[in-house]
Amino acid sequence: AAAQRSFEGVLAPLDRSGRCVYYQDRNRRWPFHAGAEGHALLTDLLGAAARLVALSDARLRGLAEGSRLRREGEAIYARKPNRKAEDVTWSQDEYAHLGLQREYMRFKSVQRFTETWALLERARAAGCFRAAEGAEEGARCRVASLGGGPGFELHAVRLFFQRNFPEVTLELISLDLAETWGPYCEALGVAFAPWDVRDGDGLLARTGGPVDYAIIS
Repeated sequence: AAAQRSFEGVLAPLDRSGRCVYYQDRNRRWPFHAGAEGHALLTDLLGAAARLVALSDARLRGLAEGSRLRREGEAIYARKPNRKAEDVTWSQDEYAHLGLQREYMRFKSVQRFTETWALLERARAAGCFRAAEGAEEGARCRVASLGGGPGFELHAVRLFFQRNFPEVTLELISLDLAETWGPYCEALGVAFAPWDVRDGDGLLARTGGPVDYAIIS
C-alpha cells in the first residue's frame, strides 16, 4: 500500500472523452496526455513499478542503515537538476546506491517506459520488426537493454510484443554495471547480468548469445 501511494497523482483517471493526464517529472509540472490504450498501459506499468518500490522498501527495512540510505537516496536524486552544468546525471557509485535506486524507480519508471514505447512504434513504422510481423508461433527474439537498470524499457518491449506480435517468445535481459539492480529485474520478470558498457567484446557472452534488438538508454 505504501509503495502504491508513491505513485499517487502520476496518472489521472480517464475523463468523459476517454483521455487522461499523466506526469513524468518528479514535481508533476509538465502534463502529458493519453487515450484509453495509453491509460491501460500506464496502469500496468505503475503496478509493476509499485512492486519494485515495495521490494526496495523491504530491502531497506532489512538493513540497520536502511533509513539513512533512504534519506541519502532522496538527497542524491534531488541534486540531479543542479548537475546539468557538469554534463552528468549521477556517478556509478550513486547509481548503485540502494536509496537512490528507490527514487529512480519512483520517478524514472514512466519516462523510461513511455520513451521506449514511442521508440518501438517508430521502429515498427520504419520496418525494423518485419521478421516479427510474419513470425510463426514459438519464434524467439532476444532483446537486451544496455545499461538497462531495473528493466522498465524491457517491460515496454514485452507489452509492445504482446499487443503486436503475440506469436513471438521474448528473451529479455538487462545489462548494467550496478549489480544491485538484479533483484528488481528478477521481480519484473526479466533476466539480469552485470556488464560494463566499455566491454564490447564481452557483450554476447553476457546475453547468452546473439541479440536481435538492443536498447541503449
